[in-house]
This record gives sequence, C-alpha cells and structure tokens, in this order.
Amino acid sequence: MNAEIFHRTIKPGILSAAGRTSFVKIVGKNPDVFVQNGTIILKGTGSTFSNKIYNTGLNSVDFFGL
Repeated sequence: MNAEIFHRTIKPGILSAAGRTSFVKIVGKNPDVFVQNGTIILKGTGSTFSNKIYNTGLNSVDFFGL
C-alpha cells in the first residue's frame, strides 16, 4: 500500500468513522492504526498515550479490502 494514500485518505477515513470524540482521550489525536482479527485498532503514541489501545469495532475489509 502506498504510504501517502494511507496517510492522506485511508487513515483520516478511519479516524472519522471511529468518531474522534470517542478515541482522542484514550489514544490521542494521531494514533497508529493496525488490524487485529479483521478489526481496526488504534494505538496511542508518545509518552502520554503510549501502549493505550482503542478497538474501533470497524472492519478492516471496509477500508483495506482485506
């Protein structure tokens, strides 16, 4: 996958669908995105949100076709 497409299109779509007000206090405004068992998970970065996880409940196939 092209990194530019991911960061400009796919990731913003995921964060929007996850609902910013739902995850920002848990994993911050710019979390890492990964897939676990077909579900999109957000992982906090930086010292404040490090190792904190937010399960979006979103299906990876809807965003990645996987």
